[in-house]
Amino acid sequence: MVALIARPVFIFNTLFLLLLGVRGIRADEFPLKQVKLFTWVVDYEPFWSPDGKQIVLISSRHGGMKVHVLDASGSNNGSQMRQITFGEAEDYSPAWSPDGRKIAFVSVCEGV
Repeated sequence: MVALIARPVFIFNTLFLLLLGVRGIRADEFPLKQVKLFTWVVDYEPFWSPDGKQIVLISSRHGGMKVHVLDASGSNNGSQMRQITFGEAEDYSPAWSPDGRKIAFVSVCEGV
């Protein structure tokens, strides 16, 4: 019979199972195992457009922290949100231009 003792450990927002004790099996046969426990969506830094028709915000809905725009009149809980930035960089602090035609934001790139 094999007895297994594991402890959940978070490393960089990822859940791993740390195997603390195993009877009948060598420890090197059981490295850390990554487990997908759950996913979450982060929406923050919302700002209304100057005409009040749209909202720009940062969201993780489509992977990474990216700039998104959604119609302010929508009642779909963000399901029609449009991602407008792409790539590896993380984006923050979106802001509308005074005329509402452009959006400025901060993009954090690795190595910069």
